[in-house]
Amino acid sequence: RFADDERDEIGRQLLAWSYRSFFVDRVFHADPHPGNVFVQPGSPAYIIDWGMVGKVDTRTSVALAMLLLNMALNDGAGFARSWLELGRATTWADLPGFASDVTRYLPTVVGASMENLNLGVSLTNVLRFATARGVATSPMIALITKSFANIDGCVRYLAPHLSMVDVFQDELNEILFAMTRDYLSPNLAIRT
Repeated sequence: RFADDERDEIGRQLLAWSYRSFFVDRVFHADPHPGNVFVQPGSPAYIIDWGMVGKVDTRTSVALAMLLLNMALNDGAGFARSWLELGRATTWADLPGFASDVTRYLPTVVGASMENLNLGVSLTNVLRFATARGVATSPMIALITKSFANIDGCVRYLAPHLSMVDVFQDELNEILFAMTRDYLSPNLAIRT
């Protein structure tokens, strides 16, 4: 019963809300699966069941934003560096190998519509590359990945032709301005 443009708008709003949660508010719904998202023609989406919530520190939020930006730019080496910021290299890490794995894989993800992209599977593949190459990843990434994968499933159902990367690029200016305001806040200046 939804018009195509309404499906697109709800899908864009869900993705934009998710990005703002991670990068601006740094508090996110950790389980936004389709059963927790209510939509009705002519109304905005409603998110319920806030029983599982995650908090992201500033460093992780910035690294995650850089990760998605490097993904949007199809920059495998930059993506690998950003991923490393979300974890650490073990003593036996093969960082050039990890960057090579990601550089080969990223073009299969960039520009894909939600219909052709399963974000959970994509991030799991990157986790697999990281593990095989000795890059330890923060446990917080598992919760963030779960949240992303769930919202991805909601949007895929509503607007499968949307691109997660395109919506991120559309929201990037607002996200960057909000992050800059945060960096210029009195509290952060005092802490610095």
